[in-house]
Amino acid sequence: MAVISFLSKFIASGFTTGYWPFPGKWTFASLVAIVFFYFLQNYFDSLFFLLGFISFIIILGFWSCNKIYSIKDPDPKYCVIDEWSGQLVTIFLLPIDLYWLCSGFLIFRILDIFKPFGIKKLEKIGTGAGIMLDDIVAGVIGGGMLLLISIFI
Repeated sequence: MAVISFLSKFIASGFTTGYWPFPGKWTFASLVAIVFFYFLQNYFDSLFFLLGFISFIIILGFWSCNKIYSIKDPDPKYCVIDEWSGQLVTIFLLPIDLYWLCSGFLIFRILDIFKPFGIKKLEKIGTGAGIMLDDIVAGVIGGGMLLLISIFI
């Protein structure tokens, strides 16, 4: 049981990025996810591989967030795997260059902070799903907006 507790906290913390002593750890975790994705994309230039990787992160996120969820602390401060997931969803289909990565970073952070379009309601679901879904939906909306813009540019 101790191994599962350790593993769930390790994953939920965005592979320890949620424990790093930076102010704005959610923003920092989003940035780390982008940098990681950038290098991963350069080594594995396969849409299917990247989709599989993002799907794997999301599945791990749901599992770990369900394990760490409690009524007393429904979204612990160290939990940033939801930021990783949402940020990766945002930039998944965008062109991989500095302009689009920065745009994806900014739009995701704005959507995650302000939670418009009913995103805020998803937090209230409870369990790990409530932790994860608001960020994933913010990522889908942000990525969709930027993808449309990239098509027209």
